[in-house]
Amino acid sequence: MINIKNFLSQLSFKGWKTAVYLVGGFLFFVFVFQLGVVVGYKKASFSYRLGEEYHRSFNGPKSGMMPRDLGPQPFFEAHGAIGKIINLDLPTLVVQSPDGSEKLISITSSTIVRQFRDDLKISDLKLDDIVVVVGAPNEEGRVEAKLIRVMPPIPENK
Repeated sequence: MINIKNFLSQLSFKGWKTAVYLVGGFLFFVFVFQLGVVVGYKKASFSYRLGEEYHRSFNGPKSGMMPRDLGPQPFFEAHGAIGKIINLDLPTLVVQSPDGSEKLISITSSTIVRQFRDDLKISDLKLDDIVVVVGAPNEEGRVEAKLIRVMPPIPENK
């Protein structure tokens, strides 16, 4: 039987230092890996909930609305939206991004609406406004807005 006291006394300080570095490096690797798993899960679950709620949000059929033969699709951006307001039914608005995708935005009483340095009221929002929305995904597959920034209109090229 190995005597632990003798074994520990035979190890040099350098051996302990190496062991501590190895264990610390392994724990750091596990932490970073787990962080990636959590972030990936959150992003995938938001995209899944958005797909499940799409028919309720846009009054379309539950199946057959999204093409399934196009291969893997990228995840939807879960924490915001940039684009034009195409539907305004407070406390919900729909923002269409430049690529044509639409996002449902939920507005709460704590949502801040700003244009340049001015604070606006939620009622100041109107159709065709260009907005940048920052928020967090909710359980309904919508973005719960924390900040809505109204951008100046895009000048038309003549």
